[in-house]
Amino acid sequence: MKRFLWWLAAPFILAGILWGVWFLAAMAWSGGEWVATHEFLVLGQRWFFPGGADLLHATAPGYLLLIAWAMLGAAVATDHDFEDNNPYVVTAAVVVCLACGVQVVRGINDNAKDEGRGYADATVFMVRDPAHAPSFIADLTRESDGGTGRCELVGRHDVTGCVSRGDLPTDWEPRVVSIAGATFQMKTNSPSAGNTDLRDDTVTYLYRGAGDVRVSAVRDGKNNKPLHSVVEWDGRGAPASCAFEGQYALDKAFNGKWSRNLRDLIAGEYPHLIYDDEDIWGYCDGSEPKVVIPVTRQVASRQRTVLRPAGVLVVQGREGHVRLSHRSRVSAGELPGPAYPITLVAKQRQMSAWAAGERFHNRGGFGFEPTTATTQLGNASDFLLRSRADGRIYRVSPLVSRGSDSQQFVAYSVMPADEVADGRLNTQRIYVLDDNDPRIVTLTRMENRIKTYLSADPGFYPAGGRVVEFLPLDAANWQAYGEVNGTVKYVFTVPVDETKRITVLNVADGQPVADAGAASPCADFTKATREQLRECAFKALEEDRRRAGESPAPAPSPSPSG
Repeated sequence: MKRFLWWLAAPFILAGILWGVWFLAAMAWSGGEWVATHEFLVLGQRWFFPGGADLLHATAPGYLLLIAWAMLGAAVATDHDFEDNNPYVVTAAVVVCLACGVQVVRGINDNAKDEGRGYADATVFMVRDPAHAPSFIADLTRESDGGTGRCELVGRHDVTGCVSRGDLPTDWEPRVVSIAGATFQMKTNSPSAGNTDLRDDTVTYLYRGAGDVRVSAVRDGKNNKPLHSVVEWDGRGAPASCAFEGQYALDKAFNGKWSRNLRDLIAGEYPHLIYDDEDIWGYCDGSEPKVVIPVTRQVASRQRTVLRPAGVLVVQGREGHVRLSHRSRVSAGELPGPAYPITLVAKQRQMSAWAAGERFHNRGGFGFEPTTATTQLGNASDFLLRSRADGRIYRVSPLVSRGSDSQQFVAYSVMPADEVADGRLNTQRIYVLDDNDPRIVTLTRMENRIKTYLSADPGFYPAGGRVVEFLPLDAANWQAYGEVNGTVKYVFTVPVDETKRITVLNVADGQPVADAGAASPCADFTKATREQLRECAFKALEEDRRRAGESPAPAPSPSPSG
């Protein structure tokens, strides 16, 4: 019996040793022993006990392996001769081991699909006419039945997809400045102190009243320096900041070590909450700096765990100490920034690719993903935009077909970002455009049109200028920025209709650029880029075929180099 008990205890002793080493190493390195414990517990729940204390739901692969281990111990770690005394014990143990082994293999094989199932109910594909859905979601609609409630069509696949009727929201407020430009300005022109850094991953847009739009970021401390301030910028003049000092002083930082480690404090007080650095943002509530962390938690879903929103944590300073508060529910308008975790927005968008089932996910390339165009590099999705129609804040992501080299935007993910309720996923609506919708655009073509206009400013590119961050404004226009070394020089409004002229605003004086780029690059090939030369050749061939009564020429592919 003693041997059997040692056999049962062996996995837990090993886990305890691993945790102890991890705990002590984290404590010695950064004082993050509770962060290490939190990570250990999250991993344990994920693979061994997805239902937490509810052992009836403990069907994860790791838990089943523990059962198999126990049965194996019952068969071999005993002094009794089962063949003579009880031949059924060995048989039963072997059967249980085999059953657990089969379920472990099945659980690992279905692990990714079960994750997709865990988010499927919160995704709706919106099309103009479900009876004549675009080809981009044919894998879903081709094998579907009529639905009820919000779903007009429901897929018949091993992961359920929902299709409804609706048109893309198209009335978004323009941004005052690009995220890249704002980050540069807030880093270089905001009050600071030694051992502090402006955290790039905390940069976000703030929407307060009408016309009050700003960009904010958190200036963090390092080592023994506590959080320094929250920086805000409205796109004009120098950035403003509100500091963690005086009555709002505190003693910890996200990058602090040992007793200054804010992450460790959060992990110790809220061990069930999960967040990523990208979820962190801050704002000035009058003169008081506040840091907001939208958080998630794990819940059981089949043989694994998935994430659910869990409200927000608010970090404040009070007379030299940190004050943490947890709000499990936030309604629209209560915070100037996002209440819903951006990491969960990204997760739901990624999981939408399972809506047509495992077959079309793995081999059919169903779904949508952000563009890989260099213009959007580092900021290709999950734009925080405010709707002019209802004043709400949304995460908006222009999307291309998954697994394709085409960079045409054929769908848009739209999700409310200004509200959150503990345990309830916000609904993600993916608006899929019809095959011949004129709103289907390609960034490279829009950027080439901008380059034509920039021919009026020959010093733009030699000075380090670049065109960044294309954003949808409405059904007919996109917005982009022309930056020189982190400073926005131009704001471009690009019509989807290529027969209409681009509007260029000079940020320095707030005035439109008159007749910007009036000269076509086709008029002087020596000044045209390779992309512009290809565009000129395409237009010439298209016109020639039109006159000859032939079909239009295929659009040229982007040049491999500029």
